[in-house]
Amino acid sequence: MQLYPYQRRINEFLKDETILGKPHKILLVDVGLGKTPITAQTIKDLGLQTALVVCPVKIKETWKRQLILWGAFKQNDIFIAWSTKDLVPASAKCVIINYELLRSTNRRQGKSTKNKLFTQLYLRRWNVCVLDECQKVRSRTSKITFSLLHRNGSPLIGRAYHKWCLSATLHDSHAHIYPLAKSLAPELLG
Repeated sequence: MQLYPYQRRINEFLKDETILGKPHKILLVDVGLGKTPITAQTIKDLGLQTALVVCPVKIKETWKRQLILWGAFKQNDIFIAWSTKDLVPASAKCVIINYELLRSTNRRQGKSTKNKLFTQLYLRRWNVCVLDECQKVRSRTSKITFSLLHRNGSPLIGRAYHKWCLSATLHDSHAHIYPLAKSLAPELLG
């Protein structure tokens, strides 16, 4: 399989670390133009060995299929988490989760408990963290944003070298994109 010419340009953009001297990117591409295949091909091209993919629950299986189809990972290397109680196999090179599983604590019946899945993900180092439909991380006060981007100066996204934020939906205000942009380039946004 090959990327279309416009997809190859986006693939080159994702690989380019000379932009701001960082491997972090926010990629806004319209629906249906192939963000998932482009990302999978880029992971393969860069030879990245580990990946954390955060996406809406309804497209977790699609991410798995595309990562296998484009040769980024083998089927046995990918683990899809469905619950905060899941145990991530040590052999998993790629973990796919949905945003709702990222809360660092769970509240049940008035009690707060640690999210075991979040702890497992946090203890690993990732070559890349992909936030698909990153517009879900827009409120500076939400638990998901806190776990991903802030978490007392030690965010989950900070456990990855490459940080790619993908979206087909433009943010409706600068305030919504600010938390993502600040986490990718804090020295520019203070």
